[in-house]
Amino acid sequence: MMINTGSRLGPYEVVSRLGAGGMGEVWKARDTRLDRSVAIKVLSRELAASPQFRSRFEREARSISQLNHPHICTLYDVGDDYLVMELLEGESLADRLTRGALPLPDVLRYGAQIADALGAAHQAGIVHRDLKPGNIMITKSGAKLLDFGLAKPAQSAVTLSDSEVTAHIGSNRPLTEKGTILGTFQYMAPEQLEGTEADSRTDIFALGVLLYEMATGKRAFEGKTRTSLIAHIVGGQPRPIHEVQPLTPSALEHVIARCLEKDPAERWQNAHDIAEELRWTGKETGKGTAVSTRTGRAIWILAAGCLIALAGLSALALRRARPEPHLVVSFPAPRAPGIEYYDSVTLSPDGKLAVFITYSGTRRSLWLRSIDSADARQLPATEGAATPFWSPDGANVGFFAEGKLKRVAITGGPPQILCDAPQPFGGTWSEQGVIVFAADGLGPLSKINASGGTPQTFTHLGPREESHRWPAFLPDGQHFIFLGDAWRSEDHHLRVASLRGDDARDLTQAITNALYVKPGYILFVRGGSLFAQRLDEKRLALLGEGQVVAGEIASNGPNHHYEFSASSTGRLTYRSSSTSERLAWVDRQGRSQEFVSEPRRLGFFQLAPNGRSVAFEGIDADGRSDDLWLLDFARHITTRLTVDPASDLSPAWSPDGVSIMFTSMRTGLGDPYLLQPANISSVRQVFHTPQGSYPTSWSPKGEFVALDFSQRIGSDVSIFSTRTRQVTPYLSTTFNESTATFSPDGSRIAYTSDESGRNEIYVEEFPTHAGRRQISTTGGTIASWSQMGKELYYVTPSRVLMSVDLTSDTAPPKELFRLPGAFYQPSADGQRFLVDQPVEDPTRVPVTLVTNWMAGLTQK
Repeated sequence: MMINTGSRLGPYEVVSRLGAGGMGEVWKARDTRLDRSVAIKVLSRELAASPQFRSRFEREARSISQLNHPHICTLYDVGDDYLVMELLEGESLADRLTRGALPLPDVLRYGAQIADALGAAHQAGIVHRDLKPGNIMITKSGAKLLDFGLAKPAQSAVTLSDSEVTAHIGSNRPLTEKGTILGTFQYMAPEQLEGTEADSRTDIFALGVLLYEMATGKRAFEGKTRTSLIAHIVGGQPRPIHEVQPLTPSALEHVIARCLEKDPAERWQNAHDIAEELRWTGKETGKGTAVSTRTGRAIWILAAGCLIALAGLSALALRRARPEPHLVVSFPAPRAPGIEYYDSVTLSPDGKLAVFITYSGTRRSLWLRSIDSADARQLPATEGAATPFWSPDGANVGFFAEGKLKRVAITGGPPQILCDAPQPFGGTWSEQGVIVFAADGLGPLSKINASGGTPQTFTHLGPREESHRWPAFLPDGQHFIFLGDAWRSEDHHLRVASLRGDDARDLTQAITNALYVKPGYILFVRGGSLFAQRLDEKRLALLGEGQVVAGEIASNGPNHHYEFSASSTGRLTYRSSSTSERLAWVDRQGRSQEFVSEPRRLGFFQLAPNGRSVAFEGIDADGRSDDLWLLDFARHITTRLTVDPASDLSPAWSPDGVSIMFTSMRTGLGDPYLLQPANISSVRQVFHTPQGSYPTSWSPKGEFVALDFSQRIGSDVSIFSTRTRQVTPYLSTTFNESTATFSPDGSRIAYTSDESGRNEIYVEEFPTHAGRRQISTTGGTIASWSQMGKELYYVTPSRVLMSVDLTSDTAPPKELFRLPGAFYQPSADGQRFLVDQPVEDPTRVPVTLVTNWMAGLTQK
């Protein structure tokens, strides 16, 4: 296939040539549908002409497309003789190793990430077979593993004499260049060299070789000739790591030594165990895995005195009219009794203060502190606060609580209620005294005078949009940026509009909150990384390419709101942590008992009625519910259930375990569909509705399904009859009702309602509504029943799992444990719970503070 700049491969417009290798050429291209850059690998004529290779190429491409992991380079598409892949920014590990050994924290962090990626591939039945530094990218968000199984023709790997050129990312050279046969042999296991078929343990040997080289800067096995190199791999031992790097922890040396056992049966048997050992080593050494460079080590030294230093530096900078030095420091937790953790750190316009949300038991509220001090104080009467935002003069803070938009002065006094906001998604305050906010989960934006009055809905949804969220004003006080959330997953855009509301235009494809920062940057998240991109304020258009500021930005709320904030004075805060999670069983005290899945991004999940499998939402790199998956506990097999490009979410099992009803955005704002896991081609639409509808529970005999119906303002509960196929409103009031779930005998139903001013759990008889009873007392959502219906569980606003004894009318709720993630499912006996457990607990990851953050950009 002849390719030139400007050529079109389907929807992909070729931009520039990136490199070439034994498999073909690699080109940078633009996806004209999604307006994003991609890497395209085009097969050489020789390989494309081979029916045997083409068949293998297509088969393995289909397998690799099943992989969805934050540390695996994503395969987006497969065309005639070409692959379309994620285009990354960074350098290959091979290039990095030319500068010597990596710091220990980097070895542990990247090693764990690579092991996690291998574990996910192995679980899917894919063996890499060519793990080496050239097939690993080091990016802002960590390590990325490339080329699972696609680099080798059908002959034995031993006969290869050059390495595959993978997607070029961020430099003017291919990641691995055409080299000698020694370059291929260096990372082969003994059984590969002896012609035995490779399995997952072959990759584990290569991982050990890789870790050795990362830790020492030296190759584990050397030889002047091919014969001597093979002899060393098959029969020799590498030099002990402590002789090369005396400060290497013995635990790391043990991990690597076991990877390099000659007999595959003596090695680690799965990559997940290696990842866990590396993380444990990081904790034991007290060094963590986040600080990775000489500058990074200095950060920890600076952190202790950074607050005092910043005060002096700020004063000096003001006197000299110069920017602050470029510093990256840990933002210490506030010193105040009762605070268990905090998030949503939001800088004041001048960068001197920060408001944030604290969590203490089942309570959360707003606190305030100076950047130059760890002392903090609570803002009065702000219980239940969410998504705070500042007034332009820094004298007031806007926030949402109890279904209301409120404002509070930082000098004291009670908050002022401005208007209703039943399901808020962000606000922003202009210098002209106008607040623009998202009042509800679905619908356009509203505006109100900051002193109070009647709100006015004023933006207009596009044909495929479901809501406008996360507004942020530009300097003119008339225009603002916001997220246009769409019901088709590829239609989400950051948009810009004015207070007139009728002139919105797209800025870029993204699904994130965003901020404007002087002197003319937009900050936003894409693929988990924080980007900065220039804005032409006259044309209201983005300029050039975005630059990565930080990786793995944590999300602190629903619907794609990420933890970053910036002031007009060059200060930036963010929280960076892994977005991967694992499903795990825990006991009634929250103690881990068993991990049942590999690390990955996942959303809502529901256990099958027999408890032997779980259906869950897979989350893509931008935090969207992508497809539904099924995990079989006994066989440790994960299967993709849906493949449509639109979001598929909210799985609900039928009581016989044969079917799953779920919501798909493929035909609107969310229509119910039905599938049978045993026959994934059985997907069919149940009914269509102009509103979004989400199944939450089947009745025990399968005759009814409870669904959330999203209205323009608020949500209601309706009941679908599987016999008559009719939908009947069940809970339809001026309040929001949601997440209804049937009791095991079908006689009662539990649900969430905000009629009291906040979400609480209620139980009543079904279908008569008799015997209604409020269950929760301090807020609650996500109710679940015990198998016998005698106990009800729910989650507080602070993610504490509660239990209520329903055999007593007076029994108070009891705390069980704080959920590590967002969701849970009780076992049949109620003695343990399936939870989503983050690989890295974001509540224990400190906020990072950067001064003069723009000094770190390569292009100003």
